[in-house]
This record gives sequence, C-alpha cells and structure tokens, in this order.
Amino acid sequence: MYGIGSVVQYVGAITNLADNLALFLNGVSNLINNAPYFVMTYEYLDLPEHKYRGTLPVEKRADNEYEIEFKNVSFSYPGSDNCVLKNLDLKLNIGQRLAVVGMNGSGKTTMIKLLCRLYDPTEGEITLNGIDIRKYRYDEYL
Repeated sequence: MYGIGSVVQYVGAITNLADNLALFLNGVSNLINNAPYFVMTYEYLDLPEHKYRGTLPVEKRADNEYEIEFKNVSFSYPGSDNCVLKNLDLKLNIGQRLAVVGMNGSGKTTMIKLLCRLYDPTEGEITLNGIDIRKYRYDEYL
C-alpha cells in the first residue's frame, strides 16, 4: 500500500519528467528547423576579410594629446558611383567638442564608420597623430 504522500511525490516526479522531456524535444525540433540558417551564418562568418590590418601598435601618450585628421577623404559605398563624402578635411583634437549637423544622407554616419574602420576611404586618408589609421593594429586601434 502506498501512502498519499508517496503518490503525490511520484505523480509530481512523472509530471516534471514529462514537462522536461517536452522541452527537450521542442529544443531538438528548433535546432533541426534552424540548421539551414546556421549553415548560412557560418558561411558568412567564414568569408575572407579583405580589409588591410596594420601591425603598428597605437602610441600610448602620457600627455594624452591625440589628433585625428581627415585628409582629403572621399568615400563611395561599394556598388555606387555617388560620393557620400567628397574631399573632407577635418582635424579633431582630444578635449575639443564638435557638432556635425546635416540633412539625412549627408555623410555624418559614414564619417563615423570611416573613423571606426568599418570602411576604408575611397580616396585620401585618416590619420592618428600623423600616421594612417590603416597601419595600426586593428584591435588596438579600436
């Protein structure tokens, strides 16, 4: 004879097992359904990187004096003939503030993308303390 406590405990254990088995099967089902997307994602991640990555370490300055300069920078997105930026000349010094305003599509975000090396300029160069940012180690520059 089984007591009421034992019956409740066994029913709870069986219910818990059934719930967890259902969660496991649902997870396996999702994995199988999403497998083609994983393949595409890994193929994308395995694409070769064409961006040049420099080898120079970024200079660590005790005086914290850094200067970023855009020298005659022009940029067109791949596959487009339209220049988003054309002959941009700009100096930025640490501690200075600069507001960049303009209409949508005038190149404000593109300028930041170039500064972060998400893209390289089509023409001209961007320098950090007089050295082209493409020559710096990418991970250290970021």
